[in-house]
Amino acid sequence: MDKSKKAVEIFNENAIVYQEKFMDLSNYSKALTFFCENLKETQKTILEFACGPGNVTKFLLNLRPDFIIDASDLSENMLQLARLNNPTAHFELLDMRSIEEVAMNYDAVVNAFGFPYLKKEETIDFIENASKKLTKNGLLFISTMEADYSKSCYVTSSSGEHTLYTYYHQSNYLIDAMLDNNIELIYTERKNIKGSFAKDLILIGRKIVH
Repeated sequence: MDKSKKAVEIFNENAIVYQEKFMDLSNYSKALTFFCENLKETQKTILEFACGPGNVTKFLLNLRPDFIIDASDLSENMLQLARLNNPTAHFELLDMRSIEEVAMNYDAVVNAFGFPYLKKEETIDFIENASKKLTKNGLLFISTMEADYSKSCYVTSSSGEHTLYTYYHQSNYLIDAMLDNNIELIYTERKNIKGSFAKDLILIGRKIVH
């Protein structure tokens, strides 16, 4: 089965479990707060991918209720939860690999932990297309799991109930892709992941128009 389709199946089946486990984003509050604080009052439009149950959406709206967020995911069950958790945001079914299909430009693009389900080439394409969707001085927020790309593999959940292919990514080619597309890195954070050789990696960049 296609790795992406398998991931969607798993997230549809475990949407409630995922919500219970990941709605608390206190571990990432520093980065998300930095992101909000570096958007001006006039910068309100956000395009979010891999939104899951709307955990990041909710955190952002709690800090900036004026944000106008268009969010998407490939799991319909996740989207149903996200809509309940964030009545003021707009959600739709959309593949993050289809970002070029989005018609509007935005003040920020957010992809929180969608990259573990994208190949290296797809992450580079995403960053290129995200840059095209950003307004001047807009922000790009990326979080992923950092390790040598060659270590990408099938990972079994802590419950042992399902196995999901996980792509690990390296900061060097992600940052290079940002710089190649006029996105200046303004924030980097790494966090250890309990029981894993990988680390959580958070990158925030600002679109520079010369």
